[in-house]
Amino acid sequence: MNQVFRKLSVIKLTTNFAEAVKLVEQPLVTPADNQVLIKNIYAGVNASDVNITAGRYFTDAKVPFDVGFEGLGVIHALGKNVTKYRVGQPALFLESKAYSEYVYIKQDNVIPVPELKPDYLTLLVSGLTASIGLDKRGLIKEGEKVLITAAAGGTGHLCVQWAKKKGCHVIGTTSSPEKANMLKELGCDRVINYKTENLSEVLRNEYP
Repeated sequence: MNQVFRKLSVIKLTTNFAEAVKLVEQPLVTPADNQVLIKNIYAGVNASDVNITAGRYFTDAKVPFDVGFEGLGVIHALGKNVTKYRVGQPALFLESKAYSEYVYIKQDNVIPVPELKPDYLTLLVSGLTASIGLDKRGLIKEGEKVLITAAAGGTGHLCVQWAKKKGCHVIGTTSSPEKANMLKELGCDRVINYKTENLSEVLRNEYP
């Protein structure tokens, strides 16, 4: 291909993201036999990016390494053994290398999507966090009361919708009237603005 692409590489272990990363160039080569080369269009920004750059997720973290949890782009090239995808097809990926113009992904880890729509990115880190937390750990069931803190946040607003879809009574906490209105629109049954209401008192009086 005789080209290069740019990506962010972690060169220093620190929570200061600007100090942790450096923009580097890498040769753009033909993908390996079972790989898909994706031209990255969107990358999800996550709070845990600074945990990655600080080395908190890897006890043996050694620089340099790639960063960025999730991305969405279009398939640019295929390895010779890849038959179920096509060039130009929109695709998601969930690997720690998303802050890059191009990424090489094993074909089994590619997630095809109908269109190049950034909304799909929320279904990866935030969506999986919501589903695992509520279904796998919380084991929520229809008719139960579910309290979601920071309910208007990236993961929280998905938790609200997930729990409502399950038929739960959802209580959500937030910090402003604007966020409270958004939660009501999402179907939250009881919104608690903890700046104007006492959370403990509300739960004690309304949900004894």
